[in-house]
Amino acid sequence: MIANKSSVRFGVNSSYPGLMIDQDGNTYKTQDGAGWYDYPVTEGVYMNMPVTKTWFVDVKKTAKTIQQLQIGISSSYDNTGLIILRNVPIQWDVEP
Repeated sequence: MIANKSSVRFGVNSSYPGLMIDQDGNTYKTQDGAGWYDYPVTEGVYMNMPVTKTWFVDVKKTAKTIQQLQIGISSSYDNTGLIILRNVPIQWDVEP
């Protein structure tokens, strides 16, 4: 990042569609009106980002790994794009 930011926005919409595929190849759709949400960030520091908003519906509890996750990321109105993560472990019912 060139500028210091206290938060970034993650989300999905028609321009930045969400995609989630689990380890078994099951594909999950985003819910209607999923939107964008702010997450606090600290530059240069590893962060554990709890997902407090749900973008995807009917995710099976048998999903243990997200094979691929695609969501939008934005640091400002002019700086928006897609982030693609692979092989992300899922921890169900864990308190942050």
